[in-house]
Amino acid sequence: MAPLEDLRPLLGMLGKDAAVVGYGAGTRGAHELFAIQVRIARLLVDEAGFRAVALDQDWTLCVLLDTYLRTGTGDPVSLLEAAEPFARTEEVLALLRWMRAFNRTHPNDPVRLVGVSPHATGTSAYDTVTDYVRRAAPELLGEVLACYAELRPDGEVSAHTRRFRALPDRSIWRDRAQEAYDLVGALPSHDGHAWALRNARVIVQYHELHDHPGDPSDPHNMDYYPLRTGLR
Repeated sequence: MAPLEDLRPLLGMLGKDAAVVGYGAGTRGAHELFAIQVRIARLLVDEAGFRAVALDQDWTLCVLLDTYLRTGTGDPVSLLEAAEPFARTEEVLALLRWMRAFNRTHPNDPVRLVGVSPHATGTSAYDTVTDYVRRAAPELLGEVLACYAELRPDGEVSAHTRRFRALPDRSIWRDRAQEAYDLVGALPSHDGHAWALRNARVIVQYHELHDHPGDPSDPHNMDYYPLRTGLR
């Protein structure tokens, strides 16, 4: 991998108490920009002590990628096939493999991967919530399953999203997602509760994100998002 000496001045720009560093690019898919982003991530992990990398990708996909980074389980090439086109690149794959190598040599201080986009939330988020309720509060499982009865994707998430966006009243599904979140949130905090609640929140965010009118000027209108970014 490319050396990092030319990037070290960036470390002096960080405040002593900096907990989050954000950086982006004016375009997606360009080799040069991805390459510099990967090198900055390596610098921040290796020399500034950061231990999480956030990608603008589906939360549930990044959970699987994070499992690979921590345990070696899974194939990053196959997993990246489910990513958006601008992340299905050799540069992103190189970053994942570098992070996996880092974790092999730092088993007690691993670097993690987080997906920050809820726009294509997959079935594993629903399974995480219901599996937790089944263990912690089985008497509520029926209510949670009823909330998720039509919300849980059956097949490709993109087709499920089109179905959701075509509903005459999307608020019904959105409110059911919120109801499930509230049920999980009211449970006592046992082992796994925070993780289940986070997944329940991502499901809410998915429905909030897609519950927007068909206005191309609305930046939160995901119906027009592929047209603006060329992801069709």
